[in-house]
Amino acid sequence: MQLVPPAFAVGAYNFGTKAKLTDYNMVYGLLAKTIPVVGRLSAGYYTGSKTLLVDEVGNATNSGLLLSWDRSMSEISDKLWFAVDYQGSKNYLGALNLGFSWAFSKNVSVIFGYDIYNDKNVLYNSTNTNANTFTTQLDINF
Repeated sequence: MQLVPPAFAVGAYNFGTKAKLTDYNMVYGLLAKTIPVVGRLSAGYYTGSKTLLVDEVGNATNSGLLLSWDRSMSEISDKLWFAVDYQGSKNYLGALNLGFSWAFSKNVSVIFGYDIYNDKNVLYNSTNTNANTFTTQLDINF
Protein backbone atom coordinates (compact mmCIF):
# COMPACT_ATOMS: atom_id res chain seq x y z
CA MET A 1 0.00 0.00 0.00
CA GLN A 2 1.39 3.38 -1.02
CA LEU A 3 1.17 6.18 1.54
CA VAL A 4 -0.13 9.42 0.06
CA PRO A 5 0.76 12.58 1.98
CA PRO A 6 -2.00 15.06 2.82
CA ALA A 7 -2.70 17.94 0.46
CA PHE A 8 -1.77 21.45 1.59
CA ALA A 9 -3.43 24.66 0.42
CA VAL A 10 -3.01 28.33 1.16
CA GLY A 11 -5.34 30.95 -0.18
CA ALA A 12 -7.17 34.21 0.22
CA TYR A 13 -10.73 35.43 -0.22
CA ASN A 14 -13.03 38.39 0.48
CA PHE A 15 -10.43 40.94 -0.53
CA GLY A 16 -12.25 44.21 -1.20
CA THR A 17 -11.62 47.72 -2.41
CA LYS A 18 -13.66 49.73 0.11
CA ALA A 19 -11.78 50.28 3.38
CA LYS A 20 -13.75 49.16 6.47
CA LEU A 21 -16.56 47.94 4.22
CA THR A 22 -15.42 45.17 1.85
CA ASP A 23 -11.77 44.58 2.84
CA TYR A 24 -12.17 41.44 4.97
CA ASN A 25 -8.80 40.27 3.58
CA MET A 26 -9.11 36.62 4.60
CA VAL A 27 -6.05 34.36 4.33
CA TYR A 28 -5.93 30.69 5.26
CA GLY A 29 -3.90 27.51 5.37
CA LEU A 30 -5.44 24.05 5.07
CA LEU A 31 -4.39 20.39 5.23
CA ALA A 32 -6.62 17.75 3.62
CA LYS A 33 -6.51 13.98 3.48
CA THR A 34 -8.78 11.60 1.60
CA ILE A 35 -9.43 8.36 3.45
CA PRO A 36 -11.09 5.50 1.55
CA VAL A 37 -14.77 5.05 2.45
CA VAL A 38 -14.65 7.97 4.95
CA GLY A 39 -14.08 10.76 2.44
CA ARG A 40 -11.93 13.88 2.51
CA LEU A 41 -11.14 15.46 5.90
CA SER A 42 -9.68 18.97 6.07
CA ALA A 43 -8.39 21.15 8.90
CA GLY A 44 -6.91 24.60 8.84
CA TYR A 45 -6.85 28.13 10.19
CA TYR A 46 -7.87 31.54 8.86
CA THR A 47 -7.35 35.16 9.80
CA GLY A 48 -8.69 38.44 8.44
CA SER A 49 -9.62 42.04 9.15
CA LYS A 50 -9.69 43.00 12.84
CA THR A 51 -11.99 45.88 11.95
CA LEU A 52 -14.71 43.95 10.10
CA LEU A 53 -14.57 40.48 11.66
CA VAL A 54 -15.94 41.37 15.08
CA ASP A 55 -18.38 39.99 17.64
CA GLU A 56 -21.71 41.61 18.54
CA VAL A 57 -20.04 44.27 20.72
CA GLY A 58 -17.27 45.09 18.26
CA ASN A 59 -14.39 43.05 19.68
CA ALA A 60 -12.09 41.53 17.06
CA THR A 61 -12.85 37.85 16.40
CA ASN A 62 -10.93 37.74 13.15
CA SER A 63 -9.43 34.26 13.17
CA GLY A 64 -10.43 30.68 13.78
CA LEU A 65 -10.48 27.03 12.81
CA LEU A 66 -11.54 25.63 9.47
CA LEU A 67 -12.80 22.02 9.52
CA SER A 68 -14.56 20.05 6.81
CA TRP A 69 -15.64 16.65 5.55
CA ASP A 70 -16.95 15.83 2.09
CA ARG A 71 -17.65 12.67 0.17
CA SER A 72 -19.22 11.44 -3.04
CA MET A 73 -21.97 8.98 -2.15
CA SER A 74 -21.29 6.51 -4.97
CA GLU A 75 -23.06 3.66 -3.16
CA ILE A 76 -26.29 5.66 -3.66
CA SER A 77 -25.42 7.51 -6.88
CA ASP A 78 -22.28 8.91 -8.49
CA LYS A 79 -24.26 12.15 -8.87
CA LEU A 80 -24.68 12.69 -5.10
CA TRP A 81 -22.15 14.47 -2.85
CA PHE A 82 -22.37 15.47 0.82
CA ALA A 83 -20.35 17.99 2.82
CA VAL A 84 -20.08 19.48 6.30
CA ASP A 85 -17.83 22.41 7.06
CA TYR A 86 -17.16 24.67 10.00
CA GLN A 87 -15.60 28.11 10.19
CA GLY A 88 -14.81 29.07 13.75
CA SER A 89 -15.15 32.34 15.62
CA LYS A 90 -18.11 34.53 16.51
CA ASN A 91 -17.97 36.86 13.53
CA TYR A 92 -20.54 36.94 10.74
CA LEU A 93 -18.65 34.25 8.77
CA GLY A 94 -18.45 31.76 11.65
CA ALA A 95 -20.85 28.90 10.97
CA LEU A 96 -21.51 25.19 10.65
CA ASN A 97 -22.63 24.41 7.10
CA LEU A 98 -24.37 21.23 5.97
CA GLY A 99 -24.85 20.58 2.30
CA PHE A 100 -25.31 18.24 -0.59
CA SER A 101 -25.03 18.41 -4.33
CA TRP A 102 -26.74 16.63 -7.20
CA ALA A 103 -25.11 16.50 -10.63
CA PHE A 104 -27.70 16.48 -13.41
CA SER A 105 -24.96 15.97 -15.97
CA LYS A 106 -21.17 16.28 -16.30
CA ASN A 107 -21.50 20.07 -16.59
CA VAL A 108 -24.58 20.95 -14.50
CA SER A 109 -25.12 20.51 -10.76
CA VAL A 110 -26.99 22.15 -7.93
CA ILE A 111 -25.82 22.58 -4.33
CA PHE A 112 -28.16 22.92 -1.34
CA GLY A 113 -26.81 24.17 1.98
CA TYR A 114 -28.04 24.92 5.48
CA ASP A 115 -26.03 27.39 7.56
CA ILE A 116 -26.05 27.44 11.38
CA TYR A 117 -24.27 30.57 12.59
CA ASN A 118 -21.97 30.57 15.62
CA ASP A 119 -23.42 33.86 16.88
CA LYS A 120 -26.73 34.93 15.35
CA ASN A 121 -26.58 38.31 17.13
CA VAL A 122 -23.59 39.32 15.00
CA LEU A 123 -25.65 38.83 11.84
CA TYR A 124 -28.95 40.34 12.85
CA ASN A 125 -28.22 42.32 16.03
CA SER A 126 -31.10 40.54 17.75
CA THR A 127 -31.88 37.46 19.78
CA ASN A 128 -33.66 35.80 16.85
CA THR A 129 -32.89 32.11 17.32
CA ASN A 130 -34.24 31.27 13.84
CA ALA A 131 -31.57 33.25 11.99
CA ASN A 132 -30.04 30.25 10.21
CA THR A 133 -30.07 30.34 6.42
CA PHE A 134 -30.69 27.99 3.51
CA THR A 135 -28.69 28.52 0.33
CA THR A 136 -28.66 27.10 -3.18
CA GLN A 137 -26.13 27.32 -5.98
CA LEU A 138 -26.45 26.28 -9.60
CA ASP A 139 -23.17 25.33 -11.29
CA ILE A 140 -22.94 25.30 -15.07
CA ASN A 141 -19.52 24.49 -16.53
CA PHE A 142 -18.93 25.70 -20.07
